[in-house]
Amino acid sequence: GDQIQHLLWRMDHGELTDAHRVHGAAINLNIGTNNLGAGHLPGETARGILHATRWLLVNTKSPVLVNALLPRGDTKPLARLCPPRCAAEGRPFKSFLPAIHKVNQQVVAGVEQLKRNFPGRVDIADCGSLFMTGEGDSQTVDKELMPDLLHPNAEGHRRLLRKCLVPKLQVLARASREASSRVRSSGREH
Repeated sequence: GDQIQHLLWRMDHGELTDAHRVHGAAINLNIGTNNLGAGHLPGETARGILHATRWLLVNTKSPVLVNALLPRGDTKPLARLCPPRCAAEGRPFKSFLPAIHKVNQQVVAGVEQLKRNFPGRVDIADCGSLFMTGEGDSQTVDKELMPDLLHPNAEGHRRLLRKCLVPKLQVLARASREASSRVRSSGREH
């Protein structure tokens, strides 16, 4: 699957359309879970997501909505990653959820910093709770919405869009237009 470094290469080599570079069409950035699945650590995954976000903000006129990583319940890759990515007792980790939580915490903090430098142009959407079932420590990924425990099915995508992404994109687009108007009226741009 696609990883952050693949996306960065494509962006660096001109695979963005004029709709993004020139006209400012909104971008929904959903990347990073495959990095964890390939054995990347949470810190480097979060830094990569933030690097891609900053690249988009600097090189386009688009507002960017960063997706926090969705939960994943697939465990087969964990066995393949151990060693070196093992739990304290030397066995494979039992879940990706703690690593996803660490990535998301760091990305939320990084996006908050980016908001100061790019007002009205960046926000984060944490839609993960839509795909969880159960309570507290017994929460698991909802197989009704993610049958393979990694990818949302059609109903999962409908909920993701309707309950999380579309409302966040509408707010971000409005904020981006307002920020752009303020910049134009003050005579300065980033």
